[in-house]
Amino acid sequence: MPMIWKTRTILRCSLSFFDRPLIRKAHFCPLFTAGCLVLSGPLFAANPGAEHREKAEFYFFHGDTMRAIDEYEESLKLEPQNWQAHLSVASLYLRKEESQKAREHLLEVVKIRPKDRDARILLAQVFTRTGDDIGAAQQLEAALALGCESELLHTLLGFAFLRSGNLPKAEEQFRLSIGKESKDNSSATTGLALVLMRQEKLSEALAAIDQTLANNTADPDAHKIKGDILTLLKRNDEAILEYKSAVQLRPDFSEAFLAHGNVYFASGDMEHAIDLFKKATSCKTNGPQCYYALALAFEKSGKLSDAAGEYANGAFLEKDKSLAAKIQAHAQRLRTISQMGKSGPQDVMSAQYESEKLGVLKHLTPEEVFGINYAMLIGRPPASDQSKSEALPALRRQSSQRAKPANK
Repeated sequence: MPMIWKTRTILRCSLSFFDRPLIRKAHFCPLFTAGCLVLSGPLFAANPGAEHREKAEFYFFHGDTMRAIDEYEESLKLEPQNWQAHLSVASLYLRKEESQKAREHLLEVVKIRPKDRDARILLAQVFTRTGDDIGAAQQLEAALALGCESELLHTLLGFAFLRSGNLPKAEEQFRLSIGKESKDNSSATTGLALVLMRQEKLSEALAAIDQTLANNTADPDAHKIKGDILTLLKRNDEAILEYKSAVQLRPDFSEAFLAHGNVYFASGDMEHAIDLFKKATSCKTNGPQCYYALALAFEKSGKLSDAAGEYANGAFLEKDKSLAAKIQAHAQRLRTISQMGKSGPQDVMSAQYESEKLGVLKHLTPEEVFGINYAMLIGRPPASDQSKSEALPALRRQSSQRAKPANK
């Protein structure tokens, strides 16, 4: 009889709801997802696809992921109902960031084994990567219903609900996770702080993020979020200290530079705002919002030529081609005004009006203007749509903010 290797492992689920890897225990998982392996094949070929599966595991252990995928696909041509092969090749496709192919194989696993918890977890990962947080929440709920109970899954589910705008359910899941009395529930307390901030319960949000920092004072995201809460509470001096702590811990933290600069921008101190926005654009993690922030500060200062250049830089990085074209047109208008020497107050005001009319930066508030990290993280809806937040689809996340699993 062929021998089957089975083992209990840690299944590392890189569900980047909070841009950090999260771990849960799994009863059994064939092969890997994001770094953890279970051998699933027999030691000796005993059926048509076994030889291909053995080769796949061999190639995987020797770092050849693509040949491992090819061998699993060959085995499935011979044994299309082999759920272990489907699950294994799906995990490898996830490592290669081929989410659509991973999804196809995982759906096959669910057809064959509707109660397979690992497939549900991996499907949640696929839905998260493709921006379908409602779908991710459904798969995580299914995993919980199948008995995969852990504080981590409650936290993951909380972030899925948070991203999709379902604040009551998000809060419920975070509180369930915190109630498990884990040694480190900082992800859950951070999630709860974000929920409470969106609900404008700022004092409670501050208490929750302080709990996160009590567990880990070296968490740059927590310092950043605490700064955002303090800014909303009009406690600007304290907020600035938190933003400084965030960039000390993560020097390439563009969102913290933006948020810090916005404190000065809101108070009319364009000199300090421009300095901080420039630091944001120098970060590797910068995005178009960094350049838009800098451009608007230049524009407010009457430096239209500089503003035009930064708008153009932002438009170059902008994924929305229609918006990029409008921004480029506005940049050209600013150049024309500057070259004609018409940089008087009326022209500056007209240019500012055009910027706001484009919808690039329509609200000069800390929570909606400069791509502040928590707003992009949780998909914050416009204030006028708060009543519809539960029905809002997840906003597209920038690739630079996604936690990417390391390739083998």
